[in-house]
Amino acid sequence: MIELIKEYAIDVTRHLLQKLNTDKSVMDVTEVENGGKMDKKEQGKKNRKSGADFERRVRKDLEEKGWIVDKWSNNVESYSASEGIALGFGAPITRQRLIPAKHKFRGPGIPMSMGTGFPDFICIKVHDLSYPQTYLIKFVESKSNGYLNKTEKEKCTWLQNQGFNIEVAKKIKIKNRIHIEYKEFKCKTQ
Repeated sequence: MIELIKEYAIDVTRHLLQKLNTDKSVMDVTEVENGGKMDKKEQGKKNRKSGADFERRVRKDLEEKGWIVDKWSNNVESYSASEGIALGFGAPITRQRLIPAKHKFRGPGIPMSMGTGFPDFICIKVHDLSYPQTYLIKFVESKSNGYLNKTEKEKCTWLQNQGFNIEVAKKIKIKNRIHIEYKEFKCKTQ
């Protein structure tokens, strides 16, 4: 009897999922059959795809607003300088610098990915049309949830200390429609 109820529940769920296939937050049929659990590999693929989709959406939104957008191909690297030990501070001084981003290996027979820089985009816009030599420049990092991890915050802080304007693009839903909210990154002064 319990087996019949389980089969009926799976059939009903499968039928409802086929009708509500537009909402990505609803569990897949494979998730229902596995008891609501999703394989880590599948979850990673889904997250990577949704992140790439959101990056494309951010780029399109910025271009519609009149910005010239390009993928940023540099990264901020932290390295240790030995002057800290030589000066008697006990620990090496960590410094940061801008380096070309390394390409990621995606597997045999697949071209290496080029877009691994931080932040995601550099945006340029003519500031004053009467004097076209002046430009507005900003960096945009796209994050679906809007949160940066510790190393990303350190990189943003360093870029901001170098005089760059950094914004974080966050996905928000209003009436089942995805909108993009841009927040300027503010570094915490110590």
